[in-house]
Amino acid sequence: MKWEFIYKERQANLFPFYVFAKPWGTLIRPIFGKNLKPILLIFSEKGIEYFVNQEAFHKLGKMAYILFLRDKFYNNMTRKVDEYGRKITKTAELIERQNLSKISEKQLIKYFKRINKEMLYIDKWGQLLSLTEYGSNNYTTEGLMKEIEKKVKKKKIDQTSVQVSRLLSNPIRSSYFRKESLDFLRIAVKILKNNLSLNSPEIKKEINQHTRNFCWINFGYVGPALISEDFRKELKELIIKKNLEDIYQKKKNELNVIKKDQEKVEEELKLNKLIRKRFFIVRDQTYYKEYRKEVLFHGFYACELIQKELAKRWKVPLIAFRYILPYEYKKEEVEKLYSQRKDLCVYYLDKDKEFVLTGDEAKEKISKLEREEKRLEGIKELKGNAAFLGKAKGTVRIVMGEGHLHKVKKGDVLVSFSTNPQMIVAMKKSAAIVTEQGGITSHAAIVSRELHIPCIVGVKNATKAFKDGDLVEVDANNGIIRKVK
Repeated sequence: MKWEFIYKERQANLFPFYVFAKPWGTLIRPIFGKNLKPILLIFSEKGIEYFVNQEAFHKLGKMAYILFLRDKFYNNMTRKVDEYGRKITKTAELIERQNLSKISEKQLIKYFKRINKEMLYIDKWGQLLSLTEYGSNNYTTEGLMKEIEKKVKKKKIDQTSVQVSRLLSNPIRSSYFRKESLDFLRIAVKILKNNLSLNSPEIKKEINQHTRNFCWINFGYVGPALISEDFRKELKELIIKKNLEDIYQKKKNELNVIKKDQEKVEEELKLNKLIRKRFFIVRDQTYYKEYRKEVLFHGFYACELIQKELAKRWKVPLIAFRYILPYEYKKEEVEKLYSQRKDLCVYYLDKDKEFVLTGDEAKEKISKLEREEKRLEGIKELKGNAAFLGKAKGTVRIVMGEGHLHKVKKGDVLVSFSTNPQMIVAMKKSAAIVTEQGGITSHAAIVSRELHIPCIVGVKNATKAFKDGDLVEVDANNGIIRKVK
């Protein structure tokens, strides 16, 4: 059996990351007739390294793509994601409203298990896209660029094939990230139009409400949640921008404009039914991929509220809860499990069951993996896929998790294996974004489109070929990142 390495990140722990692996290994049998097995996640001082059975991963990815083309299956899948998204949001808001200090331990753990079950089931359905478009799988997008190149050449329209592909891949439904951004712009415009200060009662009220609504938006896997002071600082920087009301109005209308442009170019190119359907799946699942993650991060935030309360009562460090699973919540077990797992543990899924391995068992399992970690020397240029067009020049900052965000300064080029919502603060400062992992439905692609920052994804070995301090030019128009003197 050959393993495929599909993900790594510096800041990631057993909880909540098991939520992304367990559905593939234990819950998708009713859909495919089998689960993905085996799956292996290593948690160490390096963060997480995520491996899957390559052959099974490819087979299930192809099966998922074929199912996506069937309207009945596709519509049922999105209904399930919507259903569990609503359930998670409802449970998270219920937990947020509670005075947790007055709730029994039994009820706290009941809430915790409930929201975790809901999160596993949204991933059962919501992560089917990741089977088709992750790692070396690209069943949904395979060949689409070539089809567009042929059509653009034949019809001679005034856009390049890269521009057309990016346009047709752009989601036209509003994510929480977009909603938060719009609401934030609305507050900034209100300040300027009414000549209000950040300390005025009206704006303080607006900021507090915005914080209640969106404090979890960048929570990611390990937090922390945003506080009102974070939003105040960002507002202070935003209100000095010129033409802010024009920016706000443009953003409000942006999705309608994109939709009309998509319809126009589809008609100009005379795209057939299958190509149109595949692009619909790409943009719809790009939306659902982001929606699912946003809902999960809200759930992870709610989980941490419960963990903080239990940590206080059981007199254990909060971090200990990142190394235990929901069925292991026993006061006498927490510190022991944390001690066993904090330096090294393996989460292993096989034969529809989950195992957490430590000590010699974990080391033995790891020793059977074939991994290559050598740095690539002498490489001056790498290629990938354009996610958002443009050119930029800047200093490389390798970002592999929350602990690296402080390195990124205004105008730097953020280079990562992949991005997540915790990196958004650094992404906003960046002149360009480059990732090893991901395609046009990836987080980096989605955020770069929102922020209008040049972005290249799928650049293999980017974090090995480049290092902090390298001066590079990012040519997203042609999907190239190169070192410059």
